[in-house]
Order: sequence, then C-alpha cells, then structure tokens
Amino acid sequence: MSSVTTKHVKQLIERAEAGQILGEDLDAFLEDPTLWRKTDSDLAVPERDEQVWMRDVYRELGLEVEVPPVPKLTERQTKSLSRFGFRLFFVPAIGEDKYPASFVKPAWGKHLDVSQIERRPLPGKWVVVETIPKPDWSDPKGYGEDRLGASLKLERRFGVSWDDLHQGGILEKVAKVTGFPRKSVRLPTAEEWNFLANLWRAILSLRGEILPDLGSTDSWEWCLNAYGSDDRLFAGYREYGGLSDVDRDWHDYRLDGLGFRVLAVL
Repeated sequence: MSSVTTKHVKQLIERAEAGQILGEDLDAFLEDPTLWRKTDSDLAVPERDEQVWMRDVYRELGLEVEVPPVPKLTERQTKSLSRFGFRLFFVPAIGEDKYPASFVKPAWGKHLDVSQIERRPLPGKWVVVETIPKPDWSDPKGYGEDRLGASLKLERRFGVSWDDLHQGGILEKVAKVTGFPRKSVRLPTAEEWNFLANLWRAILSLRGEILPDLGSTDSWEWCLNAYGSDDRLFAGYREYGGLSDVDRDWHDYRLDGLGFRVLAVL
C-alpha cells in the first residue's frame, strides 16, 4: 500500500459510494493496489473509435452490421485490456449462411453426431477476448508470455480440463483478476471461436493487424458447448481441419494438446 496515496484510496471510496465504480472493484483494489493505476490521468485512452473501426471492418467484408457503441468499462477492466492482451470485438447475431465467402465454417458433422451438439447462436454483443497466440502443444514455451496465466498461478494452459475451468475456479479467478463480472467471464462457444478466428485472419488481410491464427497449430482449445450429457466441445487442431475442426471429449479430461482462452461478454 505504500506506493498508493491515502488521498487516492479516499477518492476511490467516494466514487464507489457514488456508484461510479463497482464495490467489488474497490475491494480488489484494497486487496491488491497493483491492479490499478494511481490516477485517472494514467488511464489508457483508446487510439481509435472501436465502434467505427468495427463497423468499417465488417463493411470491408461485405457485411452490413449494425454496430452499437462500446459499453463503458471500469478503470480496472480498461487496464486489463492491455495488461492481459484482451481486445474488443463486436460479434454480430448472424448465422453461418451470412458469413463472408472467405470464412472457414465449422465442419460440425465430420467427427460428431450433429444431433448431440449444443448449438449456441452468435450473441450480437461486444466481447473482450484474449488474443494470446495459440501454440503447438509440444512448444516448450507453451502459450508464451502468458500474463493472465501467471496471475492465475497456472503452470501451463495445456492439460486443464473443462471442469478445472468451471468447478475448479479458474474462470472465477479470471473475473477477480480482470475486474469483469463472473457471470460474463466464460469460454468462447464453438460458434464464437470459429467466427473470431475467421475475423482475425480477415483483419490481418484487410488491415495488416497481427492477431493469432487459431487454426495453424496442432492443439485444441476448449469451447463452452456441451456434446450430449457429459462431453464438451473443443476446436482448432491443424491436422483435423484447423478452423473447421470441432471435436469433443469428457468434461474432466486433461490433454497435453488441449488449452483454452477466455472472453467476457459486455
């Protein structure tokens, strides 16, 4: 606490009482002041209007998407974007029939019984999602500079089960560290995972912005969707189709080639 002034603590308490910041954010600050910047003037100012940028990207892809304003973020949520490599994206509520021709759609029935898949439509909402690169499972560096994983005290992202993320408390810890509400922090659905992965490749092609190619490695990532009563979906193995790959396994299964990334719905 020595690097944080008493005046700043008082200002945060006053703002919490006025409803300008969440009470749980104040509690997190008092527990660990390093999660916060010292003054409002230190906050990162977005270099672009995300609403306009997102609308223009979709127009360049031939999609007329009504992009709403970005929901307001708290100070700690804003800091989490840069600290943990999150990015803002608006995910439109469209079906696969509206995808650009360049998008690689999920091959739902290649490895699975389609009737057993829990389908989850795209939400039509802003999300913040990790943009950490997806590595080969044998890469000794794993997910590389994984600042979120380090904050969660994870040795590595591979070998983590779906149950570890949910019942094991990992997603709860993500919410606490980032400042996003627990109910909004989750795994991407298989539909979101595929759409965002395609969108990132399109942004690289259109804008030259480097985002991870989720289909280029011999590893999977967990998705939110259920398969039958006990299995959960994962996606992305290069040899099985990359961006089109959708497969499943038992919810408490731990596999060296199976990792995860998280998002928060705004």
